[in-house]
Amino acid sequence: MRSWLRVVILCGVIPGAAVSCDQRGTGDTVSAQWSVDSVPALVIRSSEDTDSVTLAMVTGASRLPDGDILVSDVNDYGLLRFNSDGHLKARVGRKGAGPGEIEYAARLFRCGDSLLVNDIANRRISVFTTDVMHVRAFTFGVETAGRMPYQSACNSRGTFIHYGWENPRDIREGAYRKNVDFWLSPSDGSAGSYVGAFPGSERFGTVRGGGGSGPLPLGKQSVIAIGSDRAYIGTADRYEFLVVDLAGKVIDTLRRDIAVRNTTPDDIADAKAREKAGLNPRRAAAIDEWYATLPFPATLPAYAATLVDSHDLIWVQDFAGSDSPLIGWTVFDRVGSIVAALSLPANLEVYEIGEEYVLGRYLDPDVGEPEVRLYRLRRGTTPNPSAKGQP
Repeated sequence: MRSWLRVVILCGVIPGAAVSCDQRGTGDTVSAQWSVDSVPALVIRSSEDTDSVTLAMVTGASRLPDGDILVSDVNDYGLLRFNSDGHLKARVGRKGAGPGEIEYAARLFRCGDSLLVNDIANRRISVFTTDVMHVRAFTFGVETAGRMPYQSACNSRGTFIHYGWENPRDIREGAYRKNVDFWLSPSDGSAGSYVGAFPGSERFGTVRGGGGSGPLPLGKQSVIAIGSDRAYIGTADRYEFLVVDLAGKVIDTLRRDIAVRNTTPDDIADAKAREKAGLNPRRAAAIDEWYATLPFPATLPAYAATLVDSHDLIWVQDFAGSDSPLIGWTVFDRVGSIVAALSLPANLEVYEIGEEYVLGRYLDPDVGEPEVRLYRLRRGTTPNPSAKGQP
């Protein structure tokens, strides 16, 4: 199995300036000079002008070939198309169960030249072209515990990796984490390839009064990503990922020698502030009461997110530190060598990384209203880049 080199990252961040850094490690030297502008090139937010746009809960975004931005939302129309200036251009996918209608857009996926909406209310995937024309719908070939996958990711060929939910009978009182199924599938509804069972979401359960569970704040959440010919599975217990081919066979393990960090009171306070963002006083008080009862984990997750960009490079997000406006991302090539390290806003959930941009949802804890932001990305020299994928 291959191990990532232990690399010391020396990075300086100047407020108000572009963020960049060099990486140097024993036996390996990388000087990528990548940067991301500190000020977004485009911001899409709710407005009361002639556009009359309300972003209720943004669940995805993709940049279209003509430069427009498509946003998925749980509003009356599941898809909102904005031009490159951020003005509303069209509403697509009104609420309903008919062809092209979307009841609840839980996630928007960009899979090469197709846009796929996970409509969890209608239990189907609706497929659109990059001109935002509806073409078909299907259901993933494998479901777990009678439900759609818990998390999914796709590559430019339309191949998905998923992991599922825990079985309802596994719900426990308090904090727990169970193994769940991981699998691959094509985007045509046919059965895919089973990968295995690994830890899923670390959760907090309640069995009284009907029961249920939700993600444990600061708990470990497994992450998945998929490139042109391999997929990545990380449980966040340590800085490590399983690599599987598209037949579901484990072909490598990638890891870094980085210790997990102990959970601090500041981490808990920061997580609570994010939970309370935009809530009314009554609901905010309920969050305070809930947090007072939670058994927080002793250590933080090794990372927070991962995805594969348009060059088949793997981006891994550090787990957010307490009260930090920026969060680190490390970029690796297919064999685990560090290509670049940079920082992005801590409150940015990244959906898509293209040739020269980073696109995601930004949520300011003090405001509580979602924005879609596009930041300019400037790539330095990439050693042995793979063939480009989407978008």
